[in-house]
Amino acid sequence: MAQVDFHKYFPELIKDIVYPEYFAKNLKIMYFFFGFSNKKSTSTTYLHFDDIHNIFVQIRGRKRFILFPPSNYLSFYPPIKENAYSPAWSKVNPVTPDLKLYPKFPWQDKTEVILEAGEILYIPPLWWHHVTALEENISLTFWYPPSIKDLIVQKRFLPTLLQIAPYVIPYQIRQKFKKL
Repeated sequence: MAQVDFHKYFPELIKDIVYPEYFAKNLKIMYFFFGFSNKKSTSTTYLHFDDIHNIFVQIRGRKRFILFPPSNYLSFYPPIKENAYSPAWSKVNPVTPDLKLYPKFPWQDKTEVILEAGEILYIPPLWWHHVTALEENISLTFWYPPSIKDLIVQKRFLPTLLQIAPYVIPYQIRQKFKKL
């Protein structure tokens, strides 16, 4: 169960969520994740980025995050020519990157984190991340929209955003028309 709108599907649990003071009040959305890991399969995400602030809260179990800072967008080999896929995703598996097929992939820039129950991980906008369940787990994400200040203070945010925009904006427009 991935990226389920917590407010919509678990309204009876909303009162159990206590927001620390440092959480912004302009929450965009809160998602619930339930993941698993066994000998046959494991919950995992493709390498991707989000255009929002992501406060990732691990409630139960553990997850491994592989993170990459914003850099040359095209070096992550997004599926920009395949119209059905999001340009916010990468074709590269960062666990075992094929550097012959994806020679510009910035594998040396990765940061790996094991998130334990009770821990929180902040993922800034446009940071690439790949998530793998290490055992049965429950997580919540709190998404906040970036502000104009973020364009100024986050290193490489504006240049990265400008580099991504020609690919992401047309994709988002196509998705809106598909819904209509």
